[in-house]
Amino acid sequence: MNKSDLFTSLPDSQELVASVESSISPLGEYTLGEMPNDLAAVRDGGMSYTELRTKQEAVLTDVALQIAGNTDPHVATITQLDLAFMLGGYLPLEAHAYREAPAQLLGLLDQHADRFGLPARMDYELIIDINTEEYRRTGHMRTFTNGNTALAERDFYQGHHDSEVYVKAAAYQLRNIVEHPNNGNAGRIIEAASSNMRIFREYMATYMRLTKDDFGTMRPYLASYPDGIRNASGAFMPSVQLTELALHAPTAEQGMYMDESMRYFPRWARDILGDWREQSARGCNVLDLVTNGHLELDAHSAHTLKELVDEFLKFRTAHMAATRKQIPEAFEGQVVPVSRRQLAEFGEPDIMAGGAKGTAGFVIVNVLGGAAHRIVMAQQQLEATQVET
Repeated sequence: MNKSDLFTSLPDSQELVASVESSISPLGEYTLGEMPNDLAAVRDGGMSYTELRTKQEAVLTDVALQIAGNTDPHVATITQLDLAFMLGGYLPLEAHAYREAPAQLLGLLDQHADRFGLPARMDYELIIDINTEEYRRTGHMRTFTNGNTALAERDFYQGHHDSEVYVKAAAYQLRNIVEHPNNGNAGRIIEAASSNMRIFREYMATYMRLTKDDFGTMRPYLASYPDGIRNASGAFMPSVQLTELALHAPTAEQGMYMDESMRYFPRWARDILGDWREQSARGCNVLDLVTNGHLELDAHSAHTLKELVDEFLKFRTAHMAATRKQIPEAFEGQVVPVSRRQLAEFGEPDIMAGGAKGTAGFVIVNVLGGAAHRIVMAQQQLEATQVET
């Protein structure tokens, strides 16, 4: 889907619908066809959680042998996605979610996790990447909601998946410069990275179209679990962190963020994040190389690098604006930095302190403001170097 179509209630394309394939998960018929309506009935008072549990117990009993007999890791992954969606339906109950959910559901999630090396609860990789890939294969996106809200929820997931392609490309382009600072191609690579960062930021801007009602309907299903396990969150998109590590050295607060988040990042990214973090802390990042003279840029390339950092800051501030629109109560009574000067002065407050927390479990204002602060500091470092040269 083109970014301009996100959050416009656009139905699935005819090409996608025409090429629909059935879900390979034995639970797909229920999670795709019935569960969104069941959860709507619970929200509207037409079905109780007790009735939901009874229905789901019957569904799980019908497919238990099929799930147990599966040996295909891909089928197991899609089945785990369905199981995690089913458990997510109980998260609006907060501390009582595990008590009200079918015991068999919790057991299957844990057994599948152990048997196939999968996450035991919903995570970013499952709901964003696996879910979107299945959508493209089958023509159906798994959602907690139905009707037009389901279209917005679909776009919420797909927008994360599609936009990460661009910030991931920017991260690896910057990393290429770090690894080969004298190959003569830095200017061209910076231009490509800046273009990718701009497109990524434009994707983020489309999230302002998501209505508060739609987000408010889907958000309770992405709450943290009763035992403290974090749910899926955009905060766990790994390529944003990779871009920061390629651009500048990690700060202490960013290190805390990564320590708290590592188990929730997609599996492909964890070793890479750890490696880049270690190397970036030793000076293997673009800004340190520019500062110490190991990466020399002509005036045009230096200007393009500044534009790239500007686009990164625009993404951070757009993210904060979209979050403030959706969760205004998290910002009430808080000092919310908006201008570059305010962001510079904001610093990096404790992301685990008291305050309204997002689905990732971090204090919303502190984690978003602190992330933007780091980019402002990178801007100032870059500007100071350019003045000296």
